[in-house]
Amino acid sequence: MPEAILSSVSQSDSFKEDATSIKKIKETYTEEIIIGICGHIGTNIHLISNWVKEIFEKEYKYDCQVLRLSDFIRSMKPDLITVPRNGTEEFKRVFNTIQAGNTLREENKDNSILAMMAITEIAKKRKLEQKTEGLYESRRVCYIVDSIKHQEELELLRVIYRDIMYFIGVFSPINIRIDNLINRNIAKDEISQLINIDSGEEIAHGQKVTKTFTNADYFLRIDYKDSQITEKKLNEEPKTNIQNQLKRFFNLIFGNGIITPTKDETAMYLASSAAKNSACLSRQVGAAITDENGDVIAVGWNDVPKSGGNLYQGMNNDKIEDFRCMNFENHGCVNDDRKKQLTENIVDQLIENKVLGELNKGESVRIISRTRVDSLIEYCRAVHAEMHALIIGSQNTGKKMKGGKLFCTTYPCHNCAKHLILAGIKKIYFIEPYRKSLSVNLHSDSITENEEDDKKVVILMYNGVAPRRYMELFTMSNSSRKEDKTGKVLTFETEILEPKVAISLEAIPTLESVVLRLLRKKGLINEK
Repeated sequence: MPEAILSSVSQSDSFKEDATSIKKIKETYTEEIIIGICGHIGTNIHLISNWVKEIFEKEYKYDCQVLRLSDFIRSMKPDLITVPRNGTEEFKRVFNTIQAGNTLREENKDNSILAMMAITEIAKKRKLEQKTEGLYESRRVCYIVDSIKHQEELELLRVIYRDIMYFIGVFSPINIRIDNLINRNIAKDEISQLINIDSGEEIAHGQKVTKTFTNADYFLRIDYKDSQITEKKLNEEPKTNIQNQLKRFFNLIFGNGIITPTKDETAMYLASSAAKNSACLSRQVGAAITDENGDVIAVGWNDVPKSGGNLYQGMNNDKIEDFRCMNFENHGCVNDDRKKQLTENIVDQLIENKVLGELNKGESVRIISRTRVDSLIEYCRAVHAEMHALIIGSQNTGKKMKGGKLFCTTYPCHNCAKHLILAGIKKIYFIEPYRKSLSVNLHSDSITENEEDDKKVVILMYNGVAPRRYMELFTMSNSSRKEDKTGKVLTFETEILEPKVAISLEAIPTLESVVLRLLRKKGLINEK
């Protein structure tokens, strides 16, 4: 592919002579949209991809083009896709594709290599559809990237396409995913292996689905009642719950109609906002609690408590000293320091009792530090966000907390879980998983991830607009929602409605050309 395909093009000659500078810049904007989709293995990603395509084509009259990253893997590593292996045919196909993708990232020393291929394809299609030589024109085109498996793939797409890139995280509970994989004729003993390598957490160039998923702009949870939906049922029942959620999200993108946040979306946004108060050295976590009516009654974040009540926070008064961990003792994480001391103490005791030799001390410390000892949270000085919200809520609202919901940016730990059960919280919603949590293991009698079990506290993946784009999507695109003369609500023709956020075609090809040059250096560009 020639360099000219992605070269930056000046459009200044096409500007109207009497246009203002703002209008001149806006004349270079494109209606193009990029939709990225991510989900763990066993989640019906391709079905969601097809629905996105259908909605954009029918409602907004967009030309939709699906770019499956797995197709790039197959074209670039065909020899690895057919490696002989024991197991069912579908298992071998999926396993080999994942391994080939990992190999691609490792060989090219770039975890965003598949996104680079998608970007090149988008640039190529734009050039081919260009009507006038030397001039790019705005197009109603939606590229659906199916499916993003690594956070660096997502990061590169956002660097290039900025706010016209929308990322949907699709979530299905583990048992639904297992059922879906069984229905694909994958043996049960093979499924756990696929689920483990899909996450790729322990492999340097492996898939990082969990870390990628949590950066979504919209979270779409496929519940038990939605899990049996198929392509055939889509035609029979066009107004499914999942479709309605997708339509609402896209209407927000285009500013189509008057759409306000759900109480759940507001609660999670407030939880995310509260997290920014935290000075914790490990992570910033926020929580919000709603009553039975869904009204927020308390927010909290993780940080160190101070005498007199509440937490240290943005100290404006010089007379009050700040003793959060960054200013305490060794100016580091006390929990990490204590875990290190505990590990060394265990090894010293083993050496003292002649179970270990002195020469094995260093290696023994390293081995123990990789066990569940590393998951200990007992020595943390910070109050967790959930506990902060529980205490403040109890102080201010009393019984209103019972029967309410907790919205937390991170899955609750087992210490917080028992207090949430005690407080009478009925549902817990989270975004980011927390691998150290033993909540369900230790309290299986009272807490569950099965949404159909109404006798226990239910922990669910959050569903709705992500906090990261809450302000943008729920801000009106026009100065008013009503007609000036009649006062009636404005109505729009969706087929000509433009996205609320756009980007200049003076910028996109220039950035895409950088990707092209990088791929050419790697020898991955076909010049023919």
